[in-house]
Amino acid sequence: MIKLSRHEARALLAVSSTDAGRVNLNGVYLHGPTGTAVATDGHRLILRDPRGDFTAQDRSALVTRDAWETMCKVAKSADYEITIRAKGASVEIFNRKGESLGTLTLATRASTFPPYHQVIPADLKPGACAAVVNPAYLADAMASLSKAGCGEIAIKPGAKVLEPVGFYGHTEDGSWVYVLMPLRGNVAPFRQTREETAAQAA
Repeated sequence: MIKLSRHEARALLAVSSTDAGRVNLNGVYLHGPTGTAVATDGHRLILRDPRGDFTAQDRSALVTRDAWETMCKVAKSADYEITIRAKGASVEIFNRKGESLGTLTLATRASTFPPYHQVIPADLKPGACAAVVNPAYLADAMASLSKAGCGEIAIKPGAKVLEPVGFYGHTEDGSWVYVLMPLRGNVAPFRQTREETAAQAA
């Protein structure tokens, strides 16, 4: 059993492939044993691991994009919570009061989902993060350089968590630099402990 908010479900939908011909990417993959939800279009990948309220299941499912989109439309308010049971890919939608708003059966495919773990950096964990930035500003950096005509963007994180992150792009007419200042809020979860730092240096 996997529980998602409407926003989480829509985030997965946004990255799933819209190409119906790519049947193994045209949807959201639910890994029953771990409760992981994954979507990719071959260029981007998003993965959501559960915290707390999760019941492992033997069966995994690749839910079609059309079915997932229908589910998101039914859960039309941020007040809704989506509960997915991989067995039969049934979906039950609740409001915040815990009242059921109905059950859907999602269309699934037998296609094999790509081995997504192979493209995820091995050290992608809070203690190993090189920089902590505001996600809205990060999106703005990418959008601004893209609008400027930069076909490729180089990213240079600071040497430490609380150092600026630099972005470099170039066009036929010149080059662009965009700098994000580090997040000054609570970055404790992203800091390495002294023991972790020492272990990496050893």
